[in-house]
Amino acid sequence: MKSSKKGNINKLIDEYARQLKQEITVTKFGEFYEVTIPYLDRFNDYLQIYVKQDTEGKITMTDDGYIIDNLNSSGVIFKEDSKLKNMLDKILHNFSLSLDNGAITTIVSANNFVQKKKSMLQAMLCIDGLFMTLDNTPTDNEV
Repeated sequence: MKSSKKGNINKLIDEYARQLKQEITVTKFGEFYEVTIPYLDRFNDYLQIYVKQDTEGKITMTDDGYIIDNLNSSGVIFKEDSKLKNMLDKILHNFSLSLDNGAITTIVSANNFVQKKKSMLQAMLCIDGLFMTLDNTPTDNEV
């Protein structure tokens, strides 16, 4: 690869990182900080995670139930021992996350915050994609 092409790619990556940083917003809500990231869910809304650090330095990250609530309101129900619940559990396990009263949650340290934030965002998008499992096939009366 010619160095001029590599330099151009580096400029594009630098521009992407600069733009991403500009589009991330942080707002304090009580003891949590709402971090809005410019990745879109299926409603074209930016994803938000809520972050707080305790006195021992542990950092809690949660979506505050946003993803699961939206899926439930769209008819996606996670019944125990169902295929859908197993898919949800597998996604949570793969990203080392948990579900706490419907909120996707993890506790991390400052050392792994960046990687866990990326994992949380990926998991939120994966779980949001479970919407596609709904059978929206029209019945004979709807055609």
